[in-house]
Amino acid sequence: MIWLFLLILIFGFVLWIQSNKASVVSSGKSMKGERVEGI
Repeated sequence: MIWLFLLILIFGFVLWIQSNKASVVSSGKSMKGERVEGI
């Protein structure tokens, strides 16, 4: 049961990271407002 919870948690975290990367790349800026290049 604990393994299932951890798996769901990790999977959700990975999806969250990917959605954040997609939004950062589409806006063309990093979290600090600096220009992102080479991604």
